[in-house]
Amino acid sequence: MITGPPHNQANTRYRDLALEPFKNANTYINVIDISGEILFTNKIFDCLPQRYNIGDNAFKIIKGTIEEKLRNCLASITDTKNSEELITQTPTQNGVVNWFKHSINPTIVDDKVVQFWIFSYRIESPPLAIEEEMDDVNENLQEFIGILSHDLKNPLSNIKQLIQIINRHKDNPSIFNEAISKMDIAADRMFMLIHRTLEFQKFGSSSELEEINLRNEVQKIIQENELASAHLDHISNNLPSKICAYKTEILSMVENLISNAIKYQSKGQDLKIELGYTEKEHFWVMYVKDNGIGIPAKQKANIFKPFYRLQMIEVEGNGLGLASCRRSANLHGGHIWVESEPDQGSTFYFSISKNL
Repeated sequence: MITGPPHNQANTRYRDLALEPFKNANTYINVIDISGEILFTNKIFDCLPQRYNIGDNAFKIIKGTIEEKLRNCLASITDTKNSEELITQTPTQNGVVNWFKHSINPTIVDDKVVQFWIFSYRIESPPLAIEEEMDDVNENLQEFIGILSHDLKNPLSNIKQLIQIINRHKDNPSIFNEAISKMDIAADRMFMLIHRTLEFQKFGSSSELEEINLRNEVQKIIQENELASAHLDHISNNLPSKICAYKTEILSMVENLISNAIKYQSKGQDLKIELGYTEKEHFWVMYVKDNGIGIPAKQKANIFKPFYRLQMIEVEGNGLGLASCRRSANLHGGHIWVESEPDQGSTFYFSISKNL
């Protein structure tokens, strides 16, 4: 933890004197504020192919998994005011992977985090915990591919059988037309599955932050769902009216959660959905609560995985909704989790950082 005077009391001379010992250090050292603006880099950064200029935003230079990890780490540090370490990997042009260990330390003024000192240095190989995490990622990837292949195999198999039927009944217009119609449905299923998978893969890659009236935007989604669902009794919308967020992604997350509540409603009981939030110093914590069928404890750990579906009832869907919700929460520097019991409904919580 690093403490210091407020920014408006630190003149240029004080700042330069304070940073002088770090300029020629062999460790990569940079300082960023809570918005990600780069305030300082030492000379060793000049050796990197990617330029890190004073005044640039670090989150616009680093992308993908590293950006997501850094945002989550800084959000945690801002909340706890404790230093943390982060391990990242960077592939080079010749295919070699460089591993880096980052020690991230908050500068605290008036009990608030105002900036972060990041000390980075190369390590020869990933720690055991990272290797285990990579094994989990590879296992999830194999599972992802397996389920995708299975879901594509079904409509392909149907199309093959329908082609055989067409060949046998060319002279029967009724059977011929029915087979063609079913082939069209199967092809649509394949197209939609591939389309949803591609959307999931590029989720958040070209989004821009903007200020939105979340309550009003979600109300439009609610009105559409109220018209579409005959057994939806009431949705109460008490979400915040003004937040800074990635509009498409956060609305998609809320819509997915509302849609799931409708899909998994209890039979013979009118569905009630409640949307609300609590405001914390550095986060919004929002929730979508329903009185549906609930989720068994043994399935909670899997529901945010791609293509996973609840094994209680058969519903339409591609199994990517909650996985996309998790990506959206991570994109916003937060997390998503669920509290649920069978036959007692579910409450999905997601946090959104105020420091995006």
